[in-house]
Amino acid sequence: MRSRPVAPPGGGAGGEGAPAGGPGGGGFGGGFANLGFRVDPGDYTVKIKLGEKELSKPLRIAEDPRINLSAEDRAKKRAALNKLQPIVTQAQLATTSIAGLRTNVNAAIESWKRAGAPQVPDNIKKMADDLLKKIDAAYPAWGTPPSDVANLSSAGPPLIERSTPLSQRATQLMGAIENSSNAPTDYELAQIDALSQRIPPAAEVVRKLVSEDLANLNNAMRDAKIPYIQPPSFGGGGGGRRGGDDDDPDTNDPPNDDDPN
Repeated sequence: MRSRPVAPPGGGAGGEGAPAGGPGGGGFGGGFANLGFRVDPGDYTVKIKLGEKELSKPLRIAEDPRINLSAEDRAKKRAALNKLQPIVTQAQLATTSIAGLRTNVNAAIESWKRAGAPQVPDNIKKMADDLLKKIDAAYPAWGTPPSDVANLSSAGPPLIERSTPLSQRATQLMGAIENSSNAPTDYELAQIDALSQRIPPAAEVVRKLVSEDLANLNNAMRDAKIPYIQPPSFGGGGGGRRGGDDDDPDTNDPPNDDDPN
């Protein structure tokens, strides 16, 4: 039985002022509803409501008799988890976003190289190439860059030893604390403080890649009558490119300043 999770910092993974979404920029918010923690032992009331009918039953959560955890240590453990959980959520959202963003931008660039592909202005190509470079520069904080993965099966320069991705570090730390039967160690508390300093600014870099850099590229593509690049979708990979010449209005289309509506 798990509790409702704590909201990410600023109400969303992108922090205060994060955009609502759409190909013009792309949202960077949301939450993981299944990341609540195990509830503490005690007496609870379970309520089920359907229409005007409501049923409730008492429920007692008993501690494992093999565990001896004082109330003070339990409170320390709960405080540590509550501090860490929003950071874990923020890190997972950033990981998902940058992976989807790179997939979509790279797919667009590669599609422009195919035989018979529509001619793309040089300034659009440069903007896309520059964005891909910025994505690759930020990628190691969240995972192994796809370019490194491609080199694993081929002869080439020595592999680069990279540090553990931030999201993986945070998730592993949260699991270690929650699954222990004691208060967090001094080392674990120090790791929470360190990740609290590193993850938010790194996640903000990813948010800006989507909400600012991709938005600027999409606006330029729309002006050039080129199908825009779909921003990363929450919880999954890329969505590729989207046609920009359809007649049907779409709430996800970039804004059209010439549209009187």
